[in-house]
Parts: sequence; structure tokens; C-alpha cells
Amino acid sequence: MLQCKIDEGDAAVLELVCREAMPCVGEMMTDPFGNYLAQRIIQHASFEQRLQILRAITDEKAPVSFVTAAMSLHGTRSVQKLVSLCRHPDEVALVKRGMKGSVMVLATDANGNHVVQRCLETLSAADCTFILDKALENCLALSMQRHGCCVMQRCLEHAGDRHKVPLVERILQHTLELCVDPFGNYVIQHVLASGTWEQGRRLVRALLGHISALSRQKFSSNVIEKCLRAVDDGERAAIIAELVAPGVMEALCFDQYGNYVVQCAITVADVSSGALLFEALRPLAGPLSGSTGGRRILGKLEKRFPQQVPLAYGPTQ
Repeated sequence: MLQCKIDEGDAAVLELVCREAMPCVGEMMTDPFGNYLAQRIIQHASFEQRLQILRAITDEKAPVSFVTAAMSLHGTRSVQKLVSLCRHPDEVALVKRGMKGSVMVLATDANGNHVVQRCLETLSAADCTFILDKALENCLALSMQRHGCCVMQRCLEHAGDRHKVPLVERILQHTLELCVDPFGNYVIQHVLASGTWEQGRRLVRALLGHISALSRQKFSSNVIEKCLRAVDDGERAAIIAELVAPGVMEALCFDQYGNYVVQCAITVADVSSGALLFEALRPLAGPLSGSTGGRRILGKLEKRFPQQVPLAYGPTQ
């Protein structure tokens, strides 16, 4: 009923509800039902009313603090909405005060990380310096954490050159370590998708010599596929050269992860690299035809080289 009254747009009603709610706005934000009213108040609040709410939850003596609300299953929604509306320097200053000393705690929390991401998406890069500095300082730990890796990707998207260049540099220094990590691999893939040509080249160079092993690992195999799709022909050819090395192709084709790397390589290879793949796979046509993954590889190969004699000989006996 209160939400409906606020939606009617009567400023006097909103002012009355705000005045009554202000002493307990933090508790309201974190309540399973009250959080909906808190969000509605925030949505319709004036600049002054938003300042009052921010002051209420960033005060040192607040019963429910900014950080506590941000890390609450219900409170995080209200805090995100509040942050998304912040434009004035006074509002931004209060958000910074509320998060002071707790950026990493929030960034690695199941609920709090969404508030940090909302700050990065909404506030300017200059206003997010306090977040970006912490991301740079804790780059590896953040990238290898379930929720932190999402925050790191938002940092890469919204940072200015002052932070983005050193962030990418720090990531590239740990390429192999991040590639095999359940969460770090997504950060590496993000660099491949949105970084410069030179950054992509350096990343691939860090992986060369390890392509076979990385292609057979659950998380890094996704990185190798991303490399094959994202880099230029020269770097792609270097990767494929390792895939077709003696003894490597057979191991990859019958591996639960490696076979997808082979399929991807066939799809994106240029003519010269495609020919190398064809020659490496031709002796394996018989055994490959006996497995689902193998038949997919053969199907892609025959589509890539339609002029060649069909390779699938039917299931092996």
C-alpha cells in the first residue's frame, strides 16, 4: 500500500514516508519485505532525501551500515539502486565513506560484489579510483576469486588508462596461473576479447610451449579456444603449429576438452594452417569415426576441405 501511495507522485506523502522511515532505513533495506519499500523510496527520492538516506547508513553509529546492507541478500538491491542514482559529488563522497576500508570485502562477497560493480558502471573512472587502486593492489587474488573475477572484468571495462594499462600488465604477468584457474580464466578471456592487438600477442606468447597441456585442462582449454578466435593469423598459426606437433594431435582428439580445441582450430584456421591440420588428422580418421567427438572433428574437417576424399570410414570394429 505504501509503495502504491508513493507511486501516485504526491511529494507530501513521499516526505512523510521518508521522515518515518529514516531512523530505521538500514533495517528496512535488509528486510525481506521492507527492502521493496526502501527501493521505491530511493527511486522517487529527491536529491536531499537521497543524501539523508546515505548519511543514515554511512554514519559510524548506524545500526545497519552501508557495508552490512550491501552484503545482505535483500539490502544489496537497495544499495545498488541508491548507487545507480548518485551523480552529485556529495553523494559520491558518502558512497566512498560507506565503502572505505571494505572494498575487497565487498568485491569478494556474493552480494556485495554487485554493489562494487554498480559503482564501476555508474560512477566516473575518477570517482572509482578508490576501487581501481584496490583492484590493482590485489589483482591476482581478485581475479582468482568467484565473485572478484566479475569485479575485475568490470574494472577492465570502466577503468581509464591510468588504471587499465597497469591492470592488464599485472594480469599478463600471471597469464599461465590465471589460465588454469576456475575464475581467473574468465579474466584472461576478457583481456583477449577487449584488449589491444599487442596485449593479445603478448598473451599468446606466454602460452606458447604449453598449448598441448593447456588444451587438455578444463578451464585453460576455453582460453585456447578464445585465443584461436580472437588473435590474428600469425599468432593463430603459432598455436596450431603446436597442436599438430608429433604425438599431440591424437592425444587432443580423444581428450574430453582437447577435442573442442581441435574443432575450433579447424573452424578458424587459414588455408596454410588448415592444410597442416588436415595432414595431422588424416591418419586418425578411422579411430575418430568411432566416437561422437571424433565424428564432429571429421565433419568440420570435411566441411573445411570439401574437395578432399571423405574421411569418415564408419565406426571402427
